[in-house]
Amino acid sequence: MNFIGPGLLISLIIVALGVILIIKGLVIVRQSEVMVVERLGSFNRLLESGINVIIPFIEQPRAISMIRYRKQGEEYYPISTEEVRIDRRETVMDFPGQPVVTTDNVTVTINGALYYQIIDPKRACMKSPT
Repeated sequence: MNFIGPGLLISLIIVALGVILIIKGLVIVRQSEVMVVERLGSFNRLLESGINVIIPFIEQPRAISMIRYRKQGEEYYPISTEEVRIDRRETVMDFPGQPVVTTDNVTVTINGALYYQIIDPKRACMKSPT
């Protein structure tokens, strides 16, 4: 019968915890994206594109709420998502068409598109103290 000694068991646990900390601490941010990092609940820094290191369990990325519209059949439904990576590229938000009656009683359908770009990720995620 093979017996694992307590020293070997403790060293295996320490190695496993070290590997978990390294995996949780490495964050890869893609090009034209940025992440807002909070340390213990308050703003700490921005993570730019590339490989970044954070302190697990103390620092965490801040999520931002994004609303997108998805078409199902003839109707558009708003879908809210939480994303931690903020895209800095120009984005299009297409709004569903709305029927409108003009002054000469003709019904036309108008739909809109909104082009936006997040310039300051910190201000997009954090509430301003007012």
